[in-house]
Amino acid sequence: MFFLVKYNHRSIKEILKNTFVLPWTKCNYFLAFLLMPLLFLITYLLTSTVFDVSYTLSALEDPYMIPIMYIFILFLGGPLAEEIGWRGYALPELMKSLSPMIAAIIIGLIWSFWHLPAFFIPGSSQAPLPFLPYLFNTTLLSIIITILYIKSNNRISSALYFHASANFAVGIFYIIEEIEGVIVYLILILSVLGFLVFTNKKALFKSPNSNKQ
Repeated sequence: MFFLVKYNHRSIKEILKNTFVLPWTKCNYFLAFLLMPLLFLITYLLTSTVFDVSYTLSALEDPYMIPIMYIFILFLGGPLAEEIGWRGYALPELMKSLSPMIAAIIIGLIWSFWHLPAFFIPGSSQAPLPFLPYLFNTTLLSIIITILYIKSNNRISSALYFHASANFAVGIFYIIEEIEGVIVYLILILSVLGFLVFTNKKALFKSPNSNKQ
């Protein structure tokens, strides 16, 4: 937020509005709130029925806590603090000299290494995961967020709600503890990404000159 105020000359009121208000379109809301939980749910259903994989879904044992869990993740779990920096400041700055696709990949890589210390903290959600698949997935998510960011008139809120929903989906359907879950999820997310990139290729690969303000 400091960089947005000092270097982009934005007011606190403008930043807060940009961070929490998502322009209304069905597509924006589906991508921001429902896409990731839906992909994790489909992965859970496929792997548990077709491959007979058994998961420990402790979050579903107390369903009344699920809304509280989402709110906690949104405000205190990382997305709010991170997205003001990643998509609020870094992405528009990078898009001044790079295409949105290249900017998305760079942020995805930086975002991954930002979380590297968590891989060495016992009990963290990253601790049981191999880093390279995590880096790959985070970069894919960064591209999807960039598409949503562009489609929502460059709103931080689009990234914030997507990021929170992705973390929320992991917390509810922790399918990444099983290799079958990881494989099915990656197939699904790559399919979705391919469709989104194809349908938004002009916006993703446009000349950086058109991004300059």
